[in-house]
Amino acid sequence: MRKWICIIAGGPDHGALVPQWCDFTDSMPPPFDSSDGRPLEPITCVSNGDDHRCVMMHPRASPFEVDAAVAMLTAAMETPPI
Repeated sequence: MRKWICIIAGGPDHGALVPQWCDFTDSMPPPFDSSDGRPLEPITCVSNGDDHRCVMMHPRASPFEVDAAVAMLTAAMETPPI
């Protein structure tokens, strides 16, 4: 199993980090629902060794919220582990 850390863009869960587990053959985590029941879709995913992260977009996410989540993803992948 591969652990993805999903960053939520938009909606009531904006900015939340949600772990999702999926098969090693999956190139991105499967869609899942936000706390308001709306579906979240993966829009960009990055893997770096054992670190797998993805931005999941809420259908009502603003461009600013998407940009903020992608910035969180970029910063997380550029920061070396402690």
